[in-house]
Amino acid sequence: MASKRCKVCGVEKPLEDFYRSPRSRQGVVSHCRECAKKQRRAYEARCGQRLLPPFKVCGRCAVEKPSKAFHRKKGGDGLHSWCRECRNARERLARTPETNRARALRSHYGIDIATYDQMFVRQGGRCAICGSQDTGKRRCFHIDHDHETGEVRALLCNKCNPAIGLMDDDPERLEAAARYLRAFQRG
Repeated sequence: MASKRCKVCGVEKPLEDFYRSPRSRQGVVSHCRECAKKQRRAYEARCGQRLLPPFKVCGRCAVEKPSKAFHRKKGGDGLHSWCRECRNARERLARTPETNRARALRSHYGIDIATYDQMFVRQGGRCAICGSQDTGKRRCFHIDHDHETGEVRALLCNKCNPAIGLMDDDPERLEAAARYLRAFQRG
């Protein structure tokens, strides 16, 4: 196994303990990673400015790449965990409408597209309150859920879902509103 002596600490270490450098004879820099980190921390403390590590291993493809291959971020080591290439591939994948819809259903309501489709068929493609087939401005029905428990109740149209939400999902309040409307009904 090839090794090299660190110019800072003077310890003989394997080449894996050094950052790569295509310009040097052995393909690595003159000081070990440990010394490089100490020097970087000392510089940051002295100058009050954060330095990025020269190389980082991508959390997705597991390839060590130069820091230029990563997007910057606040906190941690100052770099995102995935390289630009992997992040861009993920974002391209995430841009499909069906993928976005599946992710939203899963994260907001804990259901998948198949469950939504089953609810739609069970309700006959209609709003659970008014029975309308018109979804309103959206492509699909709203998913009504209990805001305290998160339990999904039914699919509602663009008019019924905000209406019960504005009434704080309170049955007494909705009944009072119905009595009010009946009292002032013409004819």
